[in-house]
Amino acid sequence: MKKILIVEDTLVGLRMLRLLLEQTGLGDADVTEATDGQKAWDLMRGGTFDLVLSDVYVPGLTGKEIVERARAENLSAPIVVITADRSEELSQQLLSAGAAAVLHKPCKAADFESALAALPT
Repeated sequence: MKKILIVEDTLVGLRMLRLLLEQTGLGDADVTEATDGQKAWDLMRGGTFDLVLSDVYVPGLTGKEIVERARAENLSAPIVVITADRSEELSQQLLSAGAAAVLHKPCKAADFESALAALPT
């Protein structure tokens, strides 16, 4: 069973990501939720996740800061960042920092599934 960390500070966002997991065959994953970046970072440092799904703008550490810290400490879990901000500059910054993929809200199941399929196994 996959261990997935969802980093999202809104109830709607959490529900959307859980629904996407269900729609892409990961509904039975062991999912941990963090509503702020610092809590997410503490969880990441204290455990092993197969995948991290993070909103870019969460309280505490941002999604970008989580990616930067994870890569600096060689944490191997792929981090997919989800954002409503559609600027190409932000997407490039996130990918350069080490994000595995950047998805835009509202995220469609097909886009989510494509991003997951492209992740290293």
